[in-house]
Parts: sequence; C-alpha cells; structure tokens
Amino acid sequence: MISKDIKIPFSLKLLMLIKNMEVKDFMTTYPDYGPDFEGEIFRLKEFNKEKLPPDAINPDGGLYKHQKVLARFLSESTPYNSLLVIHQVGTGKTCAAFAIAEANQRIMKKTIFLSPSQDLNKQQRKELIEKCFPDKYRDLADRLRTGGRVGSSQLPYYRFTTPQTLGNTISRMSEKAIREKYSNTLFIIDEVHKIKPYENVKDKKIQLAKKKKELVEMMQDKDSKRSDIDKLKEEVKSLQKQTVQAYIQLQKVFRIAENIKILLLTATPMIDKASEIVGILNLILPGNQQLKKTDWQSTDKLKKAIKGRVSFLKSPEIATPKEFVGEYYIDDKEEKDIPSGISTALDRVNIDLVSCVMSEVQTKTYLQSWCEAIFKPEDLKTWKEQTPTLCHTINPPKRQKSLAYGAEQASLLILGANGTVPDMQSKTIYGSKIKRPDLVKFINSIKRGRNSLEIAKALYPFAPKYSLTIQKLLEAYATGKKTFIYMRSVSGGGANALKYILENIGYKDVTFRKRQVLAQGKIKTKKVALKKLPTSERKRFVFLTGDTNVDKASVIDIFNSPENAEGKYIQLLIGTDTITQGFSIKDVQEMHVHDPPWNYPTLEQAMGRIIRRGSHVIINKILQDRDEELIVKIYLYNALPELTKGVGKTFMKEQKALDNDSDALSYWNSIDLKKYTKMTSKDFEIKSVEKILKENAFDCGLFYQRNVR
Repeated sequence: MISKDIKIPFSLKLLMLIKNMEVKDFMTTYPDYGPDFEGEIFRLKEFNKEKLPPDAINPDGGLYKHQKVLARFLSESTPYNSLLVIHQVGTGKTCAAFAIAEANQRIMKKTIFLSPSQDLNKQQRKELIEKCFPDKYRDLADRLRTGGRVGSSQLPYYRFTTPQTLGNTISRMSEKAIREKYSNTLFIIDEVHKIKPYENVKDKKIQLAKKKKELVEMMQDKDSKRSDIDKLKEEVKSLQKQTVQAYIQLQKVFRIAENIKILLLTATPMIDKASEIVGILNLILPGNQQLKKTDWQSTDKLKKAIKGRVSFLKSPEIATPKEFVGEYYIDDKEEKDIPSGISTALDRVNIDLVSCVMSEVQTKTYLQSWCEAIFKPEDLKTWKEQTPTLCHTINPPKRQKSLAYGAEQASLLILGANGTVPDMQSKTIYGSKIKRPDLVKFINSIKRGRNSLEIAKALYPFAPKYSLTIQKLLEAYATGKKTFIYMRSVSGGGANALKYILENIGYKDVTFRKRQVLAQGKIKTKKVALKKLPTSERKRFVFLTGDTNVDKASVIDIFNSPENAEGKYIQLLIGTDTITQGFSIKDVQEMHVHDPPWNYPTLEQAMGRIIRRGSHVIINKILQDRDEELIVKIYLYNALPELTKGVGKTFMKEQKALDNDSDALSYWNSIDLKKYTKMTSKDFEIKSVEKILKENAFDCGLFYQRNVR
C-alpha cells in the first residue's frame, strides 16, 4: 500500500481512479501495433473491466467507463501518443478529452485545446470546470455561477484557441522557436473534420488585396468616418488570418515539436465525401506512413493506418422519439394526392420532406436563377438560341452563377423591385439584391390590415417555407412547444429576413439589449447579452449567427431554463452552423430546416443539438403528467417550382427538347430535392468507410455491445 505521508499529484490520483489500481500496478507492458493489437488491449485487466454494456450507465460520480478507457490509453504510462476519437453526439467526448489532459499533467507543460470558434472554446472551458471535474475546479465553478470570468491565469495548464489562430502564430515562427514553445504539449483538436488539407485560400488573398486597396483610399479621403476605417481594418486583419492554411501549419508543429501527444475529436469525420478521412488520419500518421488521396479506397491501407489510432463509439440509445414530417402543399393548402412525377423523385430520398409548390411568380424568378447557373450564354450580351424562352427575359450573367446560392435564395424569399409585392409583369429580386428598405416596404404592404396568421398565409406566394413555418410556429406557441429553426443562409432572404418578418407578427428578439457606455471619453453603444429569463409570458426568440457577438452559451443556458420548457417566455431559437457543434438545446419539440446542407452528417449534427442524452427531461415529465407522448417533429422543407402549368410548364417543355440537356431537369428542378437526393448517395459511401473505422478501432472489443445494438 502507499504510505499516507506520500503526496500524490492529482494526475496520478486520476489514473488510479481510472484503473482503480495502486502505484505498483502501473508496471503493465503495453503491446506494439501488431496484428492482434486490439485483442491484446482487450485482454489487459485495466481495460477489460471497463467493457461497455449496450446502454449507457450514469456513473455515481466521476467518469464514464469509455472516458476511463481513453484516459488510460493515452495516459503518461502508455507508449501511445495520438488518437482519433470518433464518438457520436451525446457520448461525452469533451470530458474524455479533458480526462486525458488531466492524466498527462505531470509530464506535459500544457494542453492546447483547439475549437473552430471562441464561442466553442468558452463552452469547452465551462464544461471542464462545471461538468468534467467539478470537484477539482470547485472555486472556478463558483466564480462562473456568480457571473465571474475564468481566464488563462486561473487555468495555467490550458490554452484555448482556434486552429486558424494557432496556424497564424506558427507560420511566423522558426523551427527552433516552435520546438522550444510547443514541445511537451498535448494538442486537442475539436471538430477536426472542419480543418481541410486542401483548403483553397486563393479567393481570400484576392479579397485581401481588394480590401487593402480600399483601406488606403479610405484613409486618404478626409471625409471618411473613423468608425468606417476601424471596421475596414478589422476586415483586413480577419482576411489576413484566413490566408494561412491551418492544416499545413498544424502538420508543421506536429513534425517539429518533441514529446507531444495529439488528440483529434469528431462525431462525423467525413462530412461531404469518404476521402476526407485521409486528411484527418495524416495529422497523426508518421511522415513515412502518410496516406495518398485515393488510399481510402484500399481497405488494407486504411486498416493499417487505423491500427491503434482510432476510437469509435456510437451514441447511447436515446429514448426521445423523432418524426420527419411528410407533407405536400399547393397554394398554402395541404394536398394528399402527390403527382406521380414528384412522388417518384421524393422516393429517391430516404427522409420524409415538407414539399411546397411555388406560386407562378416565384417559379418564374426561381427558374431565371436556374438559367443563370445551368445555361451558358453565347457571349456576355446574348443567350444561345436553344436556351428556354424564359432565360431571354433576363440579361445573361457576366459569369455563370452558383446554382446552390441563386436557387436556394429564390426558394426562400422573393420581392418586387424596390420592395413592391411581386407580380408576373414586374421585375423581381432575391438574395443579395434584397436590401433592408426593400424588405421593410414589402412587409408593410403584406401586413396591412392582417393579423399574424393572415400575414403568414399571405407570404406563401413569395416565401412558402417561411409561410408554413410561421403558421406552425404560432400553433406551437399556443400548445406549449419550444422550436429550433436551423438556417445556413443569413443575409439576403436568409435568417436576417426571417428575423424581421417575425418581429412584424408579434415576436420579440431578446438575444441582447443595447447599452450606452463611456469608453475613452466617448459614448459608445455596447451589446449586452440576455442575462435572465423574462418574467412575463410572450412570443420571444433568440437569434444566434456568426455575427451575433455575445456569449452564445449563456444565452442558450437561459433558453434551456426549466421554467421555459414549454417556451412560455422564449419559444424560439434561430441558429446557424455556428451553434451546431458543442451546444445543447433543451426541451425543443419542433425543428425547421429551410436551406439544407449537401450532406447528411451536417444535418445530423444540427439535429444532435436538440436530441441528445438528457435533452428532454423537463418537458417529458410535464407531458407524462398530462398523459401525453413526446415526439420531436422535424420539418425539412423542399420548395418545388410549379411545372405543370404556366411559365414552368413551358420551361420544362422547351428544356426537354434541347440537345445535350445536361440533366438539368433532374429532381424536378428543385435545389432542395437535389440536395436531399445527393445527401442520400453520399451517406452510403461515407457509411462504408465508417464501418471499417468502427471494426478496426483499438476499443472495438471493449465497446462492441454499444456499437452493434
């Protein structure tokens, strides 16, 4: 036994907790990466005793079994120095990462935790203190609870930053400086799938050059406002950071620094295509074992690269049921009979969708955006003769436009020129051409003499997705249901436009309030984040995008308040990709998606914010007391141009007659349906590689019962 007089460091105590062992037991010999590596790990007592049952069991205190396994595997007493952790949403991979960090504190100078954004870093720091090791960091937890801040001086062993910021720093350092600063460091990279090895920074460099030129001209202009100059300087500074490839700089520091450990975290290693696994594995593979771009297609090469370097764990079974709602609308009315052509196209998708047929005026605008992306003009002034007649009603673009952006925006919202109500004879605008004054004028025309529900219905010919969402939103508020709207597009007809529409039907944005403060002798306006739950019942929402410069975690915590489980005080959260990782949104019963991504993992991550372990405890109890059943409804919107009559029918007929049709009519000319169909085919390829990762993970045997259920 250990003498009571010996003072044991916390990291060693943690290791002993992980293994329930004494110091003399730390003499285990660990296997090399041989043919039976996984089996040898499985048979070691300290690992085998932590085998997972099919369902997650909450520990009485401390770490889950799988977190103990990882902390032991990458601890100071084993020879292993890198690991890719593929643990799905809700498994607690953040606390697993911090358990590894704490277990290495005796031998490492520091742990550098890299997240995609500072918002996420704040959330991870909070989890370390309040959730993962609350006993060790009790004083800091108390400080956070009383509204205080925790900085680097309170957590000297940890550094929280972003891959881009670290990459910019490394790019300016010599090899000697890198070695001195980053040796004996544990690197943890969260959401590692976001770091791309072949990221193209050419466009960023072009933008940077333009902004620099613009800044010089502005500084030379005596009439320029100081605030405008400062804003442009910030834009230049931001672009300068984005011209450095973070991936290359990370590889550089991993190659030069000595005695380091690397931990990569992700729930979805492959987002858009299966080949993305190569870039991730190359971050932890030795220089002489790097994979080539096409090596993911070789099972043998992939297995060799994976051996001893991957941990895989599925999400625990979540009791909260979800339902993808399937509906079909024409002119704001739900129809039960779906035309055979559309029905066939919908059958290609593995998920039920809310399909809404556009009005003729929106169909016209939408197909014009299709013209700009699909058909190539003869020159900059004229269309080719064979192009559909509708294309000739607009000028050819100077260069072929992105189908994804144009069609996506035209499916969200169209306005008449200068904010008038659109009609078939007048010009329409969408996307970046929509300016705030246009939107104000349009909404004022639409809402005149109408109540909230009537405004929602009146929107259908110009914004069918928003029309249906708002109608469902009003019904959800009346029945005590919190709602999450996930949007990827912010400007133009995206989230900002939806926000303004909601404010005009009785909803209030309570994300922050503006306060006048005195700074350096000048009065400035400062945004102050929501501090507490409102006391009166009313239709309210919070709005969180990349441009929302407040503490998003604290705002979400207030939205999650048990008293707000039915959304009586804040019903709605509108969020973009910025909150689809690292945040938990509780007691949500409905989710709306207006502009889907091209891949299922991104959509899955967004859904994983609202459906996860412990996400519906309060509302479930409320519903059970009423003898009601909890089902989370997911509305995935699919806007379809009207191709059975009018301008759409003519367009379709002319396009079918064209030579070399280029498959432009696939998926009924719907960008949404095109995305959902593509999503399905991509997911099949990704799942095949995921299966290899799961079956060859070092903990395959230990986590077998969880992963095969």
